[in-house]
Amino acid sequence: MRRSFFRSFVVCIAIALPAGLAQGDMKKKSGGAPNLAAAQILVQEAQAKLDAAHKSGEPDAGGYAAKAREHLRKAAEQLELAMPSADKRGDGKR
Repeated sequence: MRRSFFRSFVVCIAIALPAGLAQGDMKKKSGGAPNLAAAQILVQEAQAKLDAAHKSGEPDAGGYAAKAREHLRKAAEQLELAMPSADKRGDGKR
């Protein structure tokens, strides 16, 4: 029983530690807008899934997949513009 508890503890740490580090890194890169940074990541993941579906030969569903790809491209552009940065503000903070 003690061994399984230890094993479970190690697995939890192995999962939680990288997630926590990634979140801290995301806050640094986001310029103080972690939700926008998270949205950016989700859009990139959705784009990757659409590309994978296209490469695997899944049907385009009457052109809707191509439309979704275009909307995701536009969303990525808008999120990039929305991200605040010290350079854009000119306040010199980093």
